[in-house]
This record gives sequence, C-alpha cells and structure tokens, in this order.
Amino acid sequence: MRPLAPRLAPFLMIAAATTLIGCDDSDGLTAAELAAAENKHWWVLEVPPGHEDAIFGVQTVSKDGITRHGGGSGWSAGEVKVFLWATGDERLRYAVVGDSGDPLVQRGNIPSPFPDKTSVTTYVPVGEHIEPGQLVYAAGNETASIDRPLDGDEIAIAFGFEQKD
Repeated sequence: MRPLAPRLAPFLMIAAATTLIGCDDSDGLTAAELAAAENKHWWVLEVPPGHEDAIFGVQTVSKDGITRHGGGSGWSAGEVKVFLWATGDERLRYAVVGDSGDPLVQRGNIPSPFPDKTSVTTYVPVGEHIEPGQLVYAAGNETASIDRPLDGDEIAIAFGFEQKD
C-alpha cells in the first residue's frame, strides 16, 4: 500500500477533526463549513464512459476562453473527488482522487489566476456533485459568478476533459 499523499493531509485532518470532536449539523459546524473557513474545497465528479484516453485536469476559464493546466489520462468511468485549495496563494493547488480498482491520484499546482482578483469569490458548495467543465470556483474584482458567462476580469476554475491530439 502506498503512503498517503502529504498534500491531501489537510483534508483528512478536517474530516478527522469533525469526527473526533463530534461535529455534525446539531453542533452547528459541518465539515463543509470548516473546509470553507480554511479555504479548502472538494466536489464529486462523474467520469463519463468513453473518456479513458482523454486528458483530465484543472482548467482556468475567462471571457477569453479555457486553458488546461497539466492533467492525465486513464480515468475509468465512475466517481472521482476533485480538490482545490490555496486559492489566495501564489500557487493554486489541486488534486483528483479516483478508485476504480487501483487508486489513481493526480495532484499538482499551477500559478494562481486569482492573487489580484480576490475581492469577490463564489463557489459550488463543498461536497456537491459537479459535471466535467462546470465552473466550480470564480473570483473577480467587482463580480464573480459560476452561473452565467464570465465577463470583465472574472476568472473561474473547472475540472474537465480534452481529447488527446
């Protein structure tokens, strides 16, 4: 068995802390609330059949288009969890964890598109199911939306597929 990836440790600490101290809805603090307070986000994404050879990775989205950063192929159809954190740092961190037989982990960091765009942020609630290419986190100086086309200086993050050349 491979050792646990150290970069995923903050998420495990959140889960362990909420379990050990007995946090649940009746206590007024949920794992999702604690994750949001720590600026850590995760979602569940369904990998559609037929995408095993496509490159899956984190994407930055603006009014000018989509840029894929890194990524890898070999993802089997089924659920994966995608993680995003350090959104206010110089380098944005992400991870994708799947378990279709053998565990598959993709993780990395990219230059953050957000350092000067942190006035307004919005994101899909932690733990929700998302679709490939769906905007999950957005920021801008005056507005930010994940529910409409981006405009102005808005930048968003998505996790999606791109066919190999």
